[in-house]
Amino acid sequence: MHRPRLVISIGALAVVNAVIAIAYIERSSAHCPSMSDSDRTRLAAFVRIKYGISTSIPITVSEIGSPPSSCYRRLVFSAKRGPQPLHLELFASPDLRFLMTDLADADVDPKELERQQQEFMENLTRGDPPTLGPRNAPATIVVFSDFQCPYCSRLAQTLRNVSSAEPSSIRVVYHYFPLSIHRWAREAAESAACAKRQSNEAFWRVHDFLFAHQAELSHENLRKQLFEGDAPISPESQDRVKACIQNHTAAGEIEQNMALGEEIGVHATPTLFLNGELIKNSGPEELRRIIDQAHSRAVGR
Repeated sequence: MHRPRLVISIGALAVVNAVIAIAYIERSSAHCPSMSDSDRTRLAAFVRIKYGISTSIPITVSEIGSPPSSCYRRLVFSAKRGPQPLHLELFASPDLRFLMTDLADADVDPKELERQQQEFMENLTRGDPPTLGPRNAPATIVVFSDFQCPYCSRLAQTLRNVSSAEPSSIRVVYHYFPLSIHRWAREAAESAACAKRQSNEAFWRVHDFLFAHQAELSHENLRKQLFEGDAPISPESQDRVKACIQNHTAAGEIEQNMALGEEIGVHATPTLFLNGELIKNSGPEELRRIIDQAHSRAVGR
């Protein structure tokens, strides 16, 4: 997967994971002990073993803030390992004994938390992004994806299967997040965005085609594949889509999606949010489970 297994994404606009609103402020060193080099070495060694990182790859441990009035630490474990670098964000307990992916602040008003989460969801779905499924579905999945990412391809198929099995229960909202390490991902994103300007259905035809033929595509043949043979773009709209691609008419949409992702802490693809909560496990069974939970909560209100 073109992302670490665990990434905590928190934006200035709202709460991710529906558990806590965390302000990134510096902790006073007068009240909390500093982290020593030996502490960093020990924690890095633990992460190395847990996530199977070679001993030949250096791991950097950075402290980037904490919840207010707390000695819990927000740490980033970074390592360069080819095309899939590690960027793992975890919280450490004050004594540095426990590492966790999340914190739940019991002092936060649940109603305020729900309001912030709703605001976050509105920010994720505003405008006219590509969507699949009914607007009033109890589960809305927002995905930041890259057409050249193999893990995004697998996820796309999973989402198709889940949404086909439960068409009234899930709505998928797509955001473009082409990674710089992929040569044709940006052009593919612009091509799909140009198709979206013709219709929402045209976008999904291009979306499915790009992922289905991902292994055959390249920077050199992408445009030919989109417009020749069994192309996903209908003949009557090909001239308009070609002009849009040639003039980079949809480039601004890609930039806006990427800026939104970066603002809320998206570092890699695929990154998913379900009803405003970050999904850490995007396997078919896990998706169905959390979708069922979202449906049950919606029915119970």
